[in-house]
Amino acid sequence: MASNVIVTEANFITPSEPTPNHILRLSTLDSKLFACFIYEYLFIYEPLHGVDQDAITENVKAALSLALVPYYPLAGKVQVQNESPGLEVECSGQGILFIRAAASTCTTSEFDSAPRHIMQWKRFLSLQVTDVLSGAPPVVMQLTWLHDGGAALAVGFNHCLIDGTGSAQFLNSSAGLPRWTRARAEADLEPSLIRPNPDRAS
Repeated sequence: MASNVIVTEANFITPSEPTPNHILRLSTLDSKLFACFIYEYLFIYEPLHGVDQDAITENVKAALSLALVPYYPLAGKVQVQNESPGLEVECSGQGILFIRAAASTCTTSEFDSAPRHIMQWKRFLSLQVTDVLSGAPPVVMQLTWLHDGGAALAVGFNHCLIDGTGSAQFLNSSAGLPRWTRARAEADLEPSLIRPNPDRAS
């Protein structure tokens, strides 16, 4: 089904305002390799008559940029700490990867039932959130416009930086994404999961 997905745009979305530039140390648990797994969401939106796909795409990007102000660690770079074996995130506003794509034959009706094999849907997230320690972004979002005017919105997160509850909060605050509207909310970062290192803050 997804073999015809063609990427038409890929760029980094950065916070809409200046954010703190410092190092945040991850907890011991989140620094373990088994915590660096990927989990993904896939949202399907029914076609609406007269939708301006370009305008909607820009609104989604703008909403992400707004949400990355309070959730700025998601726009950072995960790396190994110099002084200890744990992980840290360098909050430098690198941004999250946004991909726009088009599926010339796929329609929303094809998502009414589960695929015969989960790999059928993998192309809706073209760049997997894989090795964050090699510089890959910890968050990737792909908006794929379908043949009937509907859309598939896929989001991938690396668990070392944010868990399921946190990612749901981020998605809710980053737009009213199901309504294609811009929104903004304060982040609720759990200090036991993302802990600043005062000695290295700048």
